[in-house]
Amino acid sequence: MSRPPPFRLELLTAWQGLVDRAGLQAGEHVLVHRGAGAVGIFAIQLARFCGARVTATASGQNLGFVTGLGAEQVIDYRAARFEENVSGMVVVFDTIGGETLQRSWGVLKPGGRLITIAADSETTTDNRVKQAFFIVEPNHEQLIRIGELLESGDLRPVVDAVLPLAEASAAYTGTVRERRGRGIPVEAAMLAAGHSSIQMHQAYVHLQKSDISKAFGTSKFYNDFKTDSEASIKD
Repeated sequence: MSRPPPFRLELLTAWQGLVDRAGLQAGEHVLVHRGAGAVGIFAIQLARFCGARVTATASGQNLGFVTGLGAEQVIDYRAARFEENVSGMVVVFDTIGGETLQRSWGVLKPGGRLITIAADSETTTDNRVKQAFFIVEPNHEQLIRIGELLESGDLRPVVDAVLPLAEASAAYTGTVRERRGRGIPVEAAMLAAGHSSIQMHQAYVHLQKSDISKAFGTSKFYNDFKTDSEASIKD
């Protein structure tokens, strides 16, 4: 039986943001903020799989890496302001929020779509941001489809760091010593490193304040994730 891939949060976020929310089509141009991040690496690859053009922001050390994921233009956000280098975007996928989100409105073409997962957008009073913000939801069918793309090589994960389960607290406190600064957060890499689904679920008890959980701004997903995980274990 087909099983969901281990990198559930990041994969579903990219899929639901670009495919479900933005309705990204072939030939459209999308700007992905934080292209070397946990969600960004999949957003770039998925956009390219959909036939879209991709521009991304990243730190200088990751420019080549993000280009290799499929971005045709990568902007070093520390060296240049992205709004001075791009315009006419059909879609902006924001994973940062704050000032970056506000500056992103100006690079959209008329009728363009902006999507954000930044937690600070959840309580905003700005109607535009309210409409742009979404929280990822469990979807077993989407996970199976995404798993097929991983198996075929159309999508590929990039692990930031791998820790034994006994060191899960380091992910919780953000004290991991050796990280590449790109790719999947350490907690999501545990299952790929050989831990069982049960161990993975137990680890999430210690990891709900990690970087990726902060992006979603709610514990609802984790409650649903628990149910989905237990169902997968039974499969």
